[in-house]
Amino acid sequence: MRCDTTINSTLFTKQTITKRWTSNINKRLQLDRLTARRINCTTAFIQLVTSTWNEMITSGDPLQKNWAIALEVLVGIKPPRPSTNEATR
Repeated sequence: MRCDTTINSTLFTKQTITKRWTSNINKRLQLDRLTARRINCTTAFIQLVTSTWNEMITSGDPLQKNWAIALEVLVGIKPPRPSTNEATR
């Protein structure tokens, strides 16, 4: 997005930036879960994935103990909070 803004003078709305950021973070979460389940399924790596993402995941229900390797779909991550020092538009 930075390159697109610099080269093409494209301006992005905060909503577009937030959606792209959330999408990319969700993709990374799913990649880490896939890696923990199929490629590097050691206890240490599963604990690393769990500790990395546990605070970020939103879910109406409590998370399963083994959510990092479970086949169920997670709701996703919490969207970023608006800045407290930025004026509301």
